[in-house]
Amino acid sequence: MSATITTTTSTLLLLLLLLLYLLWLLLQLPPLLLLLLLLLPLLLLLLLLLLLLLLLLSTTNTTTTTTTMTTTNFSTTTAAVAVAAAATTTTTTLLLLLLLLLILLLKLLLLVVVLLLLLLLLLLLPLLLLLLLLQLLIQLLLLLLLLLLLRLLLLLLLLLHYDNNYYYYETTTTTTTNYYYYYAYVSTSTTYYYYFYYDNYLYYYYYYYYNGTYYYLHYYLDCYYYDYYHHHYYYYFYYFYYYYYYYILLLLLLTTTTATTTTTTTTNYYYYYYYYYYYYYYYY
Repeated sequence: MSATITTTTSTLLLLLLLLLYLLWLLLQLPPLLLLLLLLLPLLLLLLLLLLLLLLLLSTTNTTTTTTTMTTTNFSTTTAAVAVAAAATTTTTTLLLLLLLLLILLLKLLLLVVVLLLLLLLLLLLPLLLLLLLLQLLIQLLLLLLLLLLLRLLLLLLLLLHYDNNYYYYETTTTTTTNYYYYYAYVSTSTTYYYYFYYDNYLYYYYYYYYNGTYYYLHYYLDCYYYDYYHHHYYYYFYYFYYYYYYYILLLLLLTTTTATTTTTTTTNYYYYYYYYYYYYYYYY
């Protein structure tokens, strides 16, 4: 009787130790794998409870057999109980060894899964870097497109500001050199073709062409030159790249102020004054 109780107690202690070891293994798992294997510990716990129930039933049957034995067959009964207890202990030991083997296989499987995930991550790392570079390239292209659209917007606002504004430039024809200055009319409702042009003095201008006529938009350089034949001074300035870029947020392009022209005619003398943009043209 005492041998049976000792066997049962030792079995329960081993089961408790196995349960604690299983919980320790589960706590060592990564969070993702722990979530994926959430059902597996529950199944193992059910298996342990089933084994415990079988051991209790085996112990109950052994106790019942022992109490029903007669006194005359005491030696035979003692031997039978010893054999039954030994068989129960052997079965329990085998089951515990099987359970330990199952836990070790489970741990090995988890190790293999973790290694496979690391290998997959290493294989996908170049692809992730390529996707990152592609994302940076797309962002750079979008930034360049945004700057281009901003430049186009500035040009359209400039055209909108110059709508219905006229500027007259004299055409002087001599026997040596022809100077061409065209009036400018800018409208946002038509299409223009822009290009650079320079005269004999190699100073660049910015013209656009529409309906067979050349129109002046602005000078590309801040400069002046001197005509020795007519003694003419021509002063220019660069308002497109410096003036409008800095004051676009102040909406100066949308003002209703227009440039006016004052002309004084004398012998070989023309005086042009544009008060809005603060530059002068002198003809001497």
